[in-house]
Amino acid sequence: MNKNLILIFTFVIVIIFSIYCFMSKSNAIFEGIEASRQMDVAVILNDDTISPDTKIKMIKLIDIKDEKYGNIINNNMKNKDKVSSLLKIYT
Repeated sequence: MNKNLILIFTFVIVIIFSIYCFMSKSNAIFEGIEASRQMDVAVILNDDTISPDTKIKMIKLIDIKDEKYGNIINNNMKNKDKVSSLLKIYT
């Protein structure tokens, strides 16, 4: 009986540790962007006090690897059009 209790206790500890490790990982990814970067881009885009030129420069510094966002950012459009195109993705 004592051996069974040790085995059950060990199994419970392994399960709890596995759940903790799985939950502590940052696995929040949305449309190819990590959640923290996505929030940064959303804050930049929604800030009305920043000019479109500065917004695009700031978003380039975040270094988003998703092709959909990269195509808009590296396009030859005006920065104001780039910002409006990025806003359409977020809405």
